[in-house]
Formats: sequence, structure tokens, C-alpha cells
Amino acid sequence: MIDPLAPNYDSTPADSNRPVLGYCPADTAAPPVVTFVTPYYNTGSVFHETAQAVFGQSLQQWEWLIIDDGSTDPAALEVLDAYRGCDLRVRVIAHSRNCGLPASRNTGFAHARAPYVLQLDSDDLIEPTTAELWAWYLEARPEAAFVTGYTVGFGAQRYLWRDGFHNPDTFLRANAVDATCMVRVSAHQAVGGYDELRRGGLEDWDFWLRCANAGLWGDTVPLYLDWYRRRDSHTDRWEALGAGRQRAFAEEARARYPRLWREGMPQLAQRVPQPFEPIPESAPFDNLLRGERPRVLLLIHSFGPSAGAALDTARALAASGYALTIAATSGGDTSLLPVFARVTSDVFALPLFLRPVDQPRFLGYLLRSRSAHALVIAGSVPGALLIPALRAAQPGLVVISDTSELPADPENPELATHSARAAVECARLELEADVLRGELSASPEPSAVRALRGAYYWALGSGLCGLRPARDLVARLLGRG
Repeated sequence: MIDPLAPNYDSTPADSNRPVLGYCPADTAAPPVVTFVTPYYNTGSVFHETAQAVFGQSLQQWEWLIIDDGSTDPAALEVLDAYRGCDLRVRVIAHSRNCGLPASRNTGFAHARAPYVLQLDSDDLIEPTTAELWAWYLEARPEAAFVTGYTVGFGAQRYLWRDGFHNPDTFLRANAVDATCMVRVSAHQAVGGYDELRRGGLEDWDFWLRCANAGLWGDTVPLYLDWYRRRDSHTDRWEALGAGRQRAFAEEARARYPRLWREGMPQLAQRVPQPFEPIPESAPFDNLLRGERPRVLLLIHSFGPSAGAALDTARALAASGYALTIAATSGGDTSLLPVFARVTSDVFALPLFLRPVDQPRFLGYLLRSRSAHALVIAGSVPGALLIPALRAAQPGLVVISDTSELPADPENPELATHSARAAVECARLELEADVLRGELSASPEPSAVRALRGAYYWALGSGLCGLRPARDLVARLLGRG
């Protein structure tokens, strides 16, 4: 994972110096959770890097549809032949003639067996956890029609791109994302797919506007999850990307979808965490994996600067021969996430893609999916509260914790449910704390702000019992309660 503070554009997901997950599916007959759709037209040897990114995913319950769009180059066809029959999850679907990129994507959607399609062009790359993060995001947020992440541009042009679906109004002026996104098949069907007449480019921009016109929209996971390969010029294949063509498309789109310019783009409804929400118990899929080494789930508070001790723990476990999965229950600061990713690619900042109520079942899913032997908790209060629930999810789990923990009783489902509810409330109140911290910082009374902030931080450190009274006190003093 790229470090935005010191980006190394040569360390792509295909870099041999990256840590390798080494996962393979334990159940090859499991139905796919995600369908990768990759149009292929005379791509050549660089396609091997894209294939490496697909096979290296932490989510292995997938199928991959490669749409050969009438390739004619013998060397490119030889590259593609290597993937025919190489894996039961891979299918090559051939067009009898070159039909264009939008038609190829539509073919992939039409043949997809999974509810989600991850669009991945034949020379682009994704981080090892991308498919898993995006699939869980869409499972946790049924109101979202699609999801993307931040983008790394590499190759002839190098840059970091942080725009996306979280800024919907941008799409009235420009296409703010590349094509690498995960889309619900139902959303693609609802708008009639891609316009197959747009063979010269910008077919994805038109697709996003078509979805918006139907009231469908998505969001952005704030992590650099896809790598967009740039050439010196893209206009040799995509004439619509030429100078002035994009402005002309925007005017055409305004005439085609006038309601978007008149009433505005749709805003994805953000569900505010509510007290004592029902907690989903079952995971939406299994993703059962096989690995060669015993695996440990390391549960930490955050990937921020205070995670130095947890980083030392991760390095020590890795040096001892353990395979590692690392999850953080707070997502506010992820500055050390790229450093953790050099120890293991299996890293997750939970609040960046999950609601608090989905975190307990995701952690139980991680334990089962990875067949984890042990759970190590380093500084995460919600993690400590979840110990009974996670022991119930993974019988025989060895737990090592540096925080106070609830009594262990895997035979008591009521205790497991209570612990999960407590952890969810703790996570929810931490999210509220982040909002209140910002509001307090803007208060015109600095001395009162300092006192309130100090009291609130103390309450956060004391766990769930102190959080709610502190929140109520701050709200009352700010004139809201």
C-alpha cells in the first residue's frame, strides 16, 4: 500500500518485494462473491501483472471473466492463452469481432454469477484487500450502488488521486474516477448498462451520470486501493479524451440528463449510528482460505502514530513465523497503515468501510475465513469487549490481551451478545467523540474547551461506562441537551 507522505510509485501490487498473502480457496465449489470483469484487446505481457493482482486477493471467493474483444495480435493472444483453463474460476469469453470497451463490460455483467462486479481493465492493478473491502462495504451499505477508493496513477504519469463518488457534484464537470470500481449487478441492470455506442472513451462517465439520473449513487473508501496505469497519451485509443472533447461531452450530458443540472446530483444517505441498533450476526459470505503458516489476528486501536508498540508486536509475530491479519477498531488516523502493510498485506481499518454494528461480525468472519489460531488484542477497548463474542465465533481460539476483558464463557450466548453490543456502543460513541472534538475545537472559549476536551479524553480512556455521561455532559454544556 502506497505511503501518501512518501510515495514509492515503483512498489506496485505486482512488486516482488511486497509481502505475499499466499491465500488459496479452501472451498473451490463456493459460489462467487465478486465477479472480476476485464476487457482484453491486444494487451500483451503487462496483463500478467493484472492477473497477479487478481490471484493475490484476500477475497478468494471470486470468478474472473476476461472478455477478449476480438484481439488480433499473436503475442497478445499467446498471453491470453496462458489463462484459458488455468483455474476453474477463470473464464475467457471471446467476441467474434471488436465491439468496444462498453460492449465488453456489458458482456461481463451479463455473464456474472456474483451480485457484485469489480471492473478491472487489463493493464491496471488493485491492492490485495480491495475486493474484500469493497464487497463488505456494499454488504454493509445496501443504499450504495457502487464503491471505489483513492487512486494511484503510475507509469508515464505519477500522482495520487483523492477525488471520487464522495464528491458527486464534481461529475457534472469531469469524470472524477477511473473505471476500477465495484458495481452492483442490479444497478447495472437498472440503467441498461453501458452505452455501447461510446467506443471512443468517456463511457464510464456517462454510466455514472446515467446511474445518478436513476437516483443511484456510491461512495469512496478513503484508502489508495487501485493503481491506474498511465501512458504518455491515451488519445491514440480514446479519441473522446482529446482536448475539448471532454467539455463537449459535459454539454451533451447536460442536455441528456437535464435533471441532474437542475436539481443536483443524488447524495448517498449516510446512516447515523443509533443507540442499541440490532447487530447482524451472520457474515454475508465465508471466503474460507487455506494458508501454510499458523495465523494470528492482531486487533489494535488505530494505525495512527500511537500504534508504535502494536507495530513492534506485529513485527515480532511475523519474525516468529506467524502469518498476520491486522485490524484497527478506530479509523481516524491511518498514517502508519502503509508501514503495517510492509509486515502483512492483510490490514483493515474497520471504520473506513464498516458501520459499528457490522464490526463484530466482520471480525468473527476474519477469524473463520483465515482459520486464525490466536487473537492478540493490543490497546483496543472495543476489541477487549468483543472477546466473548469472538471466542463464540471461533471455538478453541487462543486470546492474548493487554486490556481488561470480560469473563470468558463461550457456552453463554447471552454474554457473547452482550459483549458485542457493548463493543458496538463503544465504537459508536468513539465516532461521536470525533465529531464533538471538532466542534469543541471551534468553540470561542479556549479555556472551557481545554477542560472539556481533557474530561472527554479521560472518559474515552475509561471505556464504555465513562463515554455516555461524558457525551451527555459535553452536549449539555454546548447548549444541545
